[in-house]
Amino acid sequence: MPIRIRLALLFALGTAILIGAGGAVFVSRLTASLRGSLAATLAVRATADARRVPDLGDAGDDPSGDSRPAGRGAAVTPIQRAARPARQCLPAGQVADGGAVGQLIGPSGAPLPVGGQCTGVLLLTPEQLAAARRGPLVTTARLGATGPQALIYARPAADHGGIVVVEAASLATVNAAASEVRTALLAGGPAAVILAGLAAALVAGAALAPVTRMRRQADLISARDADSALSVPRTRDEIAALAGTLNALLARLQGALSQQRGFVAAAGHELRTPLAALRAELELAGQPGRSRGDLAAAVRDALADTDRIIQLAENLLLLARSDDRRVIAAVRAIRVADVLEPCAASFAALAAQRGVTIGTEVPDGLVASLDELRFRQVADNLIANALRASPAGSRVRVTARREGGAVVIEVTDQGPGFPEDFLPRAFDRFSRPDDSRSSRDGGAGLGLAIVRALVEAHHGSVSVGNRPEGGAVARIVLPAVAADAAGQRRQDVRSHTAVSSRANLRGASSG
Repeated sequence: MPIRIRLALLFALGTAILIGAGGAVFVSRLTASLRGSLAATLAVRATADARRVPDLGDAGDDPSGDSRPAGRGAAVTPIQRAARPARQCLPAGQVADGGAVGQLIGPSGAPLPVGGQCTGVLLLTPEQLAAARRGPLVTTARLGATGPQALIYARPAADHGGIVVVEAASLATVNAAASEVRTALLAGGPAAVILAGLAAALVAGAALAPVTRMRRQADLISARDADSALSVPRTRDEIAALAGTLNALLARLQGALSQQRGFVAAAGHELRTPLAALRAELELAGQPGRSRGDLAAAVRDALADTDRIIQLAENLLLLARSDDRRVIAAVRAIRVADVLEPCAASFAALAAQRGVTIGTEVPDGLVASLDELRFRQVADNLIANALRASPAGSRVRVTARREGGAVVIEVTDQGPGFPEDFLPRAFDRFSRPDDSRSSRDGGAGLGLAIVRALVEAHHGSVSVGNRPEGGAVARIVLPAVAADAAGQRRQDVRSHTAVSSRANLRGASSG
């Protein structure tokens, strides 16, 4: 379901809940307020009537009005009788009218007459009458069998033992007002819900229009579009930020795709040269009339080309693994001298042939966390590059030192150095200082790329540059490790070797 429809439905549902809950609360508060106002009015009337309750005496039920007040023996005068409230008794005819009525209930629980016989209906039940004698009472009841529902207020008449003043008023007006409000809510609520849903759909559609446009643009982008980008809205909101993020992602993907294409093209070019040479050598070896010496030479050349192809394939595989962070196998604390000095010694013969001297300056206590096999590959590449660029009579130096919490390794030579335009792309794959130079002499341009991949896998960094006094320098920075860690490691290795040797001797003796 589209987001716009979902937002419209959620808005409509929220509006319906809001109108329903708000309407219910409003009707309830309106009804309570109207009843409170009506109850206050009845309380005022009851208070006024309670002040004018006549003293009926012991013969309070005498309809003639000549009864004498209890305890005093005086007759009720016409003035006193005229002062009695007009709503003390509830005539039967007023029950159906639904107007305001009043009633006095005597100590016996019967309505009290004033100036005539009372034929009214008792407004309170015995339980309500008992509660009214204890204090003010507000309740609802129906006035007669067919009369309207009324609000009743009752209170005791002070200083007139047991007499209760009752005031009642119809709730027809209150109920009519609440009914009109409910009708208005029922009539206007659905329309408000529909309008809210439509408004939400329009607003969501307008807000999501840039997203729809970006989606259509993204559908049109293919793998061949090198510079495609999404249009960024000028709203400077979250959608604009999303468009910028997607454009950055597209740029990275396009860069990775371009790099991959370049990598594949360069790898194909580098493989094509030795494969073509290998094919030519095999074709020449297969021609009739070749001597045994010619065949042996062709086989040697083919073997050399095969070795170059194997080495190139291994380098490509290493770089592919470096992209997946899977180039380091076994890392341990090791003395840097145990790696650099054997590497320099392995190039001694080649350096002697070229008339170049190799020297190392590595302190014994310098320790780093290394994969020995992979880091030897790093040192081999750097030393080989330095030897390739060093003229006869020059010197290649391999040094290491500690700077703070890091181990710094440098390989320097006294050759012509790197071209300045090559330094920014020195670690790019298949990048060589002189692209026109034969790959047979200068390699495939993967050495420094492999160095960077392996050094970064060791959580280090590598850089190349030119020295002021001449020559090139390759600088590696690695995290240092305490010297006792490497000593403990060597002690564990020696102990394990000794135990294994004793076990082998026992096995040979028993055999």
